[in-house]
Amino acid sequence: MARTGQTTWRFRTILLLILSICSSCQQNTGKIRQEQIVTGISADFDHLNPLIIQLSMSREVCNLIYPALVKPFYDNEKGAITYRPNAARSWEFSADGKNVTFHLRSDAVWEDGAKVTSRDYKFSYALYKDPKIASSRQDYLRDLLLLPDGTPDIEQGVETPDDSTMVLHFSKPLAPEIVLDHFNDLMPVAEHIFKAYAHEEIRSYAASLPIVGAGPFKVATGEPLLREWGPSFSSVFGQAMIEIARKDPKVLAITAAMGE
Repeated sequence: MARTGQTTWRFRTILLLILSICSSCQQNTGKIRQEQIVTGISADFDHLNPLIIQLSMSREVCNLIYPALVKPFYDNEKGAITYRPNAARSWEFSADGKNVTFHLRSDAVWEDGAKVTSRDYKFSYALYKDPKIASSRQDYLRDLLLLPDGTPDIEQGVETPDDSTMVLHFSKPLAPEIVLDHFNDLMPVAEHIFKAYAHEEIRSYAASLPIVGAGPFKVATGEPLLREWGPSFSSVFGQAMIEIARKDPKVLAITAAMGE
C-alpha cells in the first residue's frame, strides 16, 4: 500500500508539472499569436521557383516570396474576389478590354538589392512560354497577342516603356478579373540572376538554383522555412510574422495542443 501511495504521489507530481509547462507555453505564446502565424506542413514543396511549381502549397509560398502584381481578396459584400495593389501600385484597362497598363512600385527591390523592374516580368514571361521549362502556367500567356504559329508573342504583347511601367496587349477583349487572375499567377524571377542560366537548365538543376525573391518574406536557412522580411515589405507589414515549418503530423498535433 505504501508503495502504491508513493507511486500515485509521483504520478500526480509529474502530471502537475506537465500541466504547468503547458500553461506557461500558452501564456507565453499569447502575445506571439497576435504578431505571427505559425503553419506546420507534413509534406515538402515540389519547388520554390514559380516557373516550375505545380503543388498548390508551393504556389502559396511563392506568393509570399516573389513580387506578384496584385493581391486577391474576398469581398464579403460583393461575394466575389477583388484585387488590391501589390508589386503593381495601380493599373488601368483600355475601353475595348484588349490592353492593360500596370504601374509598378518604384521602391521594390530583390533580396540582393537590385531593383525590380518591368523587364523582370517580360523576361519571366518568355521563360514561362518556353517548352524547355514546361511551366504548368504557360497557357495563361495565350491571352497575349499571338504569333502566326499560335504561340504568345512576348515581344509585341508585352511593352516595357520604362522600369515602372508594363503594358500588356491581348488578342481579344478580356475581363479585368481574368487578366488579374492569370498574370498574378505568373510571378517573376530576377532577370539579372536567371539570364545566366540556359533555359533547359532551369528545370534540370532546379534544386540548386538560387531562391531570390522580392515579396513580403524571404527563405530562411533551416527551420522554420519562412521567417525573415523581404527588403521591400518590412515597413509595410509591421511586426506580423509567418513561420512555415516541416514537421511530422504527430509533432504538429502536439505543438498545436501546447499552443506553440
